Amino acid sequence: MEYMSAKEAAIKWKMDKRNILRLCKEGRIDGAKFECGVWHIPSTATKPLDGRVKSGKYLKAAKKIELNKKAILIADDNELTREMLKTILSNGRFEFYEAENGEQVLDIIEAHGEEISLLLLDLVMPKKDGIQVLKEMEQKGYMNFIPVIMVTGEATADTDKLAYDLGVSEIIYKPFASPMVYRRAMNIIQLFQYKRYL
Repeated sequence: MEYMSAKEAAIKWKMDKRNILRLCKEGRIDGAKFECGVWHIPSTATKPLDGRVKSGKYLKAAKKIELNKKAILIADDNELTREMLKTILSNGRFEFYEAENGEQVLDIIEAHGEEISLLLLDLVMPKKDGIQVLKEMEQKGYMNFIPVIMVTGEATADTDKLAYDLGVSEIIYKPFASPMVYRRAMNIIQLFQYKRYL
């Protein structure tokens, strides 16, 4: 695979080199790796969303996004997994709600849905599993304003298809890599909220 430097990527994507380095550190450029004190970026990598929009209606959308949704809901019956995901996603922008079963997920969404930017939902949980939660969210219209990432270590082709059919934005498999989780979560939040305000 051929690689380019941060400077070459900055020229190619018409971005500041410092922003390229920041995106590399955040794990938001697919395939970027840090070796011998230098970031190496695949020449086939696509330009990531920077999240700092500077013109027209997108600027208005960005202001609304900044003012509104401020929370991430993490649903997993394993406390260690919840803490790990909180650590990965802690960037100063979000507060966190936690649920250890499917009924708690729905209760939190009902009470705080307008604050929630993203739901990370475990597939296997007590009381109501991830698929049951998705079905109820779809029935109540929650899927229209809360993007969902399914987090699982026990998925099958059938459950994956059902989850996507019910509207999940992404499926992440355990064990997961921290940069990948952060990158996918932030990209989904940005894309979902920009879409709402266009």
